[in-house]
Formats: sequence, structure tokens, C-alpha cells
Amino acid sequence: MITEEIMNSLVPQERGISDLGENGTFESIDLSCSWIERDNDQLEYGIPTVINCRFISADVNDPSIIKSVNSTEVKLSGEYGLSTFDQLSYEFKDIETNEIFKESGWPPTDPRAKYIFKLQQDPRDNRDVNYIVDFVIEFNMSELKEPLETIVTNANPLMYTLYVDGDCAYRKDRVIFNQTVRNYTFRKLESEFKNVITG
Repeated sequence: MITEEIMNSLVPQERGISDLGENGTFESIDLSCSWIERDNDQLEYGIPTVINCRFISADVNDPSIIKSVNSTEVKLSGEYGLSTFDQLSYEFKDIETNEIFKESGWPPTDPRAKYIFKLQQDPRDNRDVNYIVDFVIEFNMSELKEPLETIVTNANPLMYTLYVDGDCAYRKDRVIFNQTVRNYTFRKLESEFKNVITG
């Protein structure tokens, strides 16, 4: 097993996009972002095993989505909410001055927003959410006919695209997991709106 230092020295190899399918706002999800070997991995590098998994980033920071990370995968649960489709706009009036305010984003922070008289939901019908995940793969090369050599990047001799230690080789793969989320926020806005005007 390689050290944490070597693991951090592996340069992520872009593996492209993996499709998590479609989902709507306020529909529960139970998804896994898992590594899938390439067709030629075993032939070129040996038998693969995922030894480390790290969640890097996401397009949307929706607190209703729970990201659980273990050593082999990222699990997504919860539901996409108004934080995913947050381009709402609304108008409200200051009842003392009759001044009209136009705001966007949700939830409103101005206490006068309980006097909302116009509310428009996020105009997007759907949006793509991308989760970037890095996997460190250990390849058992004991069955390979020809041994592999450590590959050092041209830019930095202390960074590796492939690191070899004895009968094992190590590579870091970066995968983008994409999910298309449909905008069903109008189903929730009625109750959200009631919370604002009675709060």
C-alpha cells in the first residue's frame, strides 16, 4: 500500500462523464458514484482494486443532498430542493412607506417579505449537476508478462501519472458524475410561501 504522500502526488487522469440519470426536485435519491474499470485496464496494468475515494466538488451546494464518502465510493441521498433551483424572484411592499422591493433567491431574509404579492419560480426547466470524484486504483501486476515502470510527469518529477511499487501500480482517476434534475419546485412553493407570510 502506498503512503498518503504518494497518493497525493498522483495526478488525476480524466475519465470523462458518468451518467447518474434524471431526477426531479423534492424526489428522494439513493445513488452511488462508483469507479468502473476501463476495457484495457487488466490487460495493461493488472487486477484493479479501489483503495481510496475522495469527493472533490459539485456544481450545486444543496444542503438537502447528503454526500457520504467511504474508501471506494460516494453515496448521494436526500432530495434536491429550492437551493438547486434558487433563481426565484419576488416582489413585496413596505406597508408603512408603500415602497416596492424586487428580490431574488430563496428564502427571503427581509422581514417585510411576508407582504409578498408576486412570486415567480426559477425559470429553468432542468439543470445538470456534476459531482467530481477522485479514485485511487491499485493494480496487481503479478500476472503481467512485462513489468511496468513509474511514469513521472514532465512538469514535476515528484508528481506521477502512474506509480509502481513492487508488484503493484497506482493510478488516480477523476470521474465527473452527472445528474439531470428537473424543476418541480412549483409543487413546493405553495407551502414555502405560506411559511414566509405567516413567519
